[in-house]
Amino acid sequence: MRNLFSILQTIILSLALLMLSITPAISMSLIETKKLAEQGDIDAQLDLGSMYEKGIGVEQDYTKAFSLYQEISGVPQAQYRLGSMYEKGVGVEQNSLKAIYWYQEAAESGVPQAQYRLGSMYEKGDVVRKNIANAKEWFSKSCDNGVLLGCNAYRLLK
Repeated sequence: MRNLFSILQTIILSLALLMLSITPAISMSLIETKKLAEQGDIDAQLDLGSMYEKGIGVEQDYTKAFSLYQEISGVPQAQYRLGSMYEKGVGVEQNSLKAIYWYQEAAESGVPQAQYRLGSMYEKGDVVRKNIANAKEWFSKSCDNGVLLGCNAYRLLK
């Protein structure tokens, strides 16, 4: 029992030290990312949006994330994130039609996750008219771009 207590103490102390060493790196990364984003760096804006969306190094703030993605809405990955946020209603009022619009924009630009989401929407027919041919097309594209769920969904529709 004493041995177990000693091991747990060591693990907890190690984790605490690890957190202390990571926190300054996250803070520095946040400062640098914010500075670059303010200067118009698209990658930094996308990263900062993701940090706010997931609560990495900052307090989670879907509204800020949504706003950052909107600022760079011509960027395919931002289009995908906008579609996802509209679909789930995080940071913005849920709107399936806007979700489809942004997924379509991103999918046509080659974002595999957006291609998969479109395939799913066409397969289910909840928001758009059910269209198995379109579902297969988008699942196939997502599969070609490395989304295993797209490969599986495509196989199931054959």
